[in-house]
Amino acid sequence: ERVPPPRCYGREKVREQRTLSPDELRALLDAIPGAWHAEVFTAAMTGMRPGELYALTWDDVDLRRGSIRVARSHHRGGVGGTKTGAERHLPIPSRLAEVLRSHRARMLREQHPALHTGIVFPASEDGRGWYRLPQSLRTVLERARVAIELDVRVTPQVLRRTLNTQLVEAGVDRLVVRDITGHSSEQMTALYHAARTETRADALQGLETAIVGPDCGTRPHEEKKRPG
Repeated sequence: ERVPPPRCYGREKVREQRTLSPDELRALLDAIPGAWHAEVFTAAMTGMRPGELYALTWDDVDLRRGSIRVARSHHRGGVGGTKTGAERHLPIPSRLAEVLRSHRARMLREQHPALHTGIVFPASEDGRGWYRLPQSLRTVLERARVAIELDVRVTPQVLRRTLNTQLVEAGVDRLVVRDITGHSSEQMTALYHAARTETRADALQGLETAIVGPDCGTRPHEEKKRPG
């Protein structure tokens, strides 16, 4: 498992970016087909790992109180605890609540064959069980990326990093970020933070202005005359 696979040099290189800007994320979500929109939106707004997303049941979703319990993860055909072994509760923002209600109504209206399982985002057919594989989102994300001509390879990991980064840059306390993302340490939260170019530019501009003032360097420099 530790042996790196061979590289394929014939493929066209696609830049992989760890985070998306709010505009890029918005465009990506708009390009997701209706059948997949609810789970991609849920992943983007909660930062759940794919295995956690696909192990979610309606018993874990309390739309009345606005809370999601993340207690299990689907991995390699089995369902166990989360990656860190800890259970966490995520608040449900208002827009996400609407999306989940619509998704539930659609499943009932179409009488999805996996309704009896209680799985929120089940597979379409009972081939290997009703749980979708964690890599199920990759194809739909790639198609949406191509459709909006986004030069960024988007994976569920990128969605998770994007949420982490936006929370940190919004000034949310790091302990709160850890509670939301389920990181086991402050180091992991820092690892998932990838400041965008605009954010880095704003930070340096603010530092420069604070140190030297807004007008420094805008006026011609007068060379001092040497004595004698």
